[in-house]
Amino acid sequence: MLKACAARNGLLSAIPQFASCAMALGTLFTSLITNPATSLIPIAILLFLCRSIYRLFLHPLAHIPGPLLPRISSLWLYYHAYIGDEATTIHKAHARFGPLVRVSPHEVDIADADAIAPIYVSKGGFSKAPCYSNFDIDGHKTIFSTIDTAYRAVRAKAVTPLFSTKSIRDSETALYGCVSNLVKRMQEEAGTGRPVNILNLTRSLALDVVSTHLFQENYNGTSEKGRLSASPFVDA
Repeated sequence: MLKACAARNGLLSAIPQFASCAMALGTLFTSLITNPATSLIPIAILLFLCRSIYRLFLHPLAHIPGPLLPRISSLWLYYHAYIGDEATTIHKAHARFGPLVRVSPHEVDIADADAIAPIYVSKGGFSKAPCYSNFDIDGHKTIFSTIDTAYRAVRAKAVTPLFSTKSIRDSETALYGCVSNLVKRMQEEAGTGRPVNILNLTRSLALDVVSTHLFQENYNGTSEKGRLSASPFVDA
């Protein structure tokens, strides 16, 4: 009911804009016939404005709040991803707009623990975006990269016991040992008075935890000085 009201209100509020848009299109069409070369730029601007009005008021995600720019264009999200402050910027947007934030014309960011099960678990979770195919390994699909839920389901079921609560608890002592090594390394780094590369250390911890849990063999990345030796593999 609320969505229907929001959509109806959005449509009503957009009528004047579309009326103006239609009148302007008529004027530009006449201008295009008489002088096509000088009319291309105004037409491009008008089409952009009409698309922006649609995305702001009539798009299926128009009722989701968010900053103005990402509701019109994806460039806002690409820009913050490029400069490296995407997470911080979206976190601030959630503080302002609530648990649902429209971060691009076609994307919504959700900060709600209750959404985890519907998105990732229930009925196999939501379908993944095509961009996940970029994580294929040498052209082969993986549990992470495939967007085919049936392909993923049978493979995920095969490894689920390895990550069950009981399995992780059985490795609890060894896993806490990995964390203790991280804390010790951070204390050593802090004692130098120089900046500490936390990304490198947490990558090391992740590798140590996985190797310890799955293979009972600690990679000991947290003990390595400088950049983690497995970083090229992780980056790939």
